[in-house]
Amino acid sequence: MNRYYLTSIAYTIATACYLAAVLPWRWWLIALTIAPLTSIVTHTPMFILGLLLGDHDNRKPQTVMMTALMIAASAWFALQSGWVHYVAWAMLAFLFVLPHVLFLYPTLVANSQLLGPVITCFETRERELWLTIDDGPASDTPTLLDLLDARGVRATFFVKGTLADEAGLRAITDRGHTIGNHSFSHPSGTFWCLGPRAIEREIERGVPSPLFRAPVGMKNPFVHPVLAKRGMRLIGWTARGFDGTMSDVERVVSRVVPRLAPGAIVVMHQGREWSLRCIERVIGEAQRLGYRFVIPDDGALKTKR
Repeated sequence: MNRYYLTSIAYTIATACYLAAVLPWRWWLIALTIAPLTSIVTHTPMFILGLLLGDHDNRKPQTVMMTALMIAASAWFALQSGWVHYVAWAMLAFLFVLPHVLFLYPTLVANSQLLGPVITCFETRERELWLTIDDGPASDTPTLLDLLDARGVRATFFVKGTLADEAGLRAITDRGHTIGNHSFSHPSGTFWCLGPRAIEREIERGVPSPLFRAPVGMKNPFVHPVLAKRGMRLIGWTARGFDGTMSDVERVVSRVVPRLAPGAIVVMHQGREWSLRCIERVIGEAQRLGYRFVIPDDGALKTKR
């Protein structure tokens, strides 16, 4: 459900409960008769504030004023006795606790679609996979490119801006692979909580590409507006083996292979001592199962199956 509708329903229910707690039923009939006048009185300052803020549809002033009124009313009724006491505390929890939960879940859970579209697969009728490789370029890039050539695999490299140079990127694209933006400095521990300007700098200073993958797959509400402004898309994955931190090749393979399906996006990492072995084993198992690796067209990218 759209969060605006959810908020409106909650506000309406709370307002009805507060009125019922303080007004006899006769006053409800009077309130209905003067509702148009009340609407004019309450909306006039909203329209004025909207003009001052440059928000001609008045969404911002309405949200601010209604939220302020609801907080004040709920705080007052929370101190009263009777059933309305519980309604008020529930409303305060809705206003202060629920937004934090709704913020943290899609921020910290990779591939969550709540903050905006995340590409997690692509459309195909063939046994095709998309191999994506994060965290390069690195010292193992030349050997990795030779491995991909030997296996007949094409991949997309999501590279860090701080590691990228023209020669390194050209070496990748000359072999038929594509480049994705994996942020500038890859702040894996803090990217999820960066402010809008820091997010914009990380994306803007990364390598030019219509494809972006957030560090560790985490994002926040500031990421999608920056991507939309630049015509970029957020790329997640279908299968990952945690090879960025896990050195046990067989465990990595056992995590990735069961999640393979036509149109799956596989994410692997480079630059670790075990990276080449992991990538080679995953490619080998996928090809043994009859899959081939391709780079899908932009129109085939999907947010879910």
